Amino acid sequence: MNARIQATGNQAEPDIYETGRIVVHSSEDGAGPDIGWSLGLGNGQALWFGEISDATHREAGAAAADLGPTGGTWIALYDASRIPEKQITILGRASDPHVGEELLLVLAAGLRRRPAAGTSPTRHQHEETTR
Repeated sequence: MNARIQATGNQAEPDIYETGRIVVHSSEDGAGPDIGWSLGLGNGQALWFGEISDATHREAGAAAADLGPTGGTWIALYDASRIPEKQITILGRASDPHVGEELLLVLAAGLRRRPAAGTSPTRHQHEETTR
């Protein structure tokens, strides 16, 4: 996730690990997600949907090698909570970039509906999340 980061309506670099935050990663200002997207999970973790570098592919070892070369849409867990060593875990590959994007949107919607830690959902919230 070394790319320039863009946040809608905010040129400052966002907290990419904020729960439910989707960040577009692109090689140019104003460009679409030509590199990928990240979805913040909180606590210094984010899911990555997009390209991975050759170095990340090598470091992932068999988990990445078994899935083929670096092109395409990869799904990985970035864990920056393990400072100074950020841990990257390859979870898989999307069969199509649009499949990865759809998965990202579904997961983000679910994270945004979750009640805050230490609270219990109201009956209405529970009904909304179980539909």
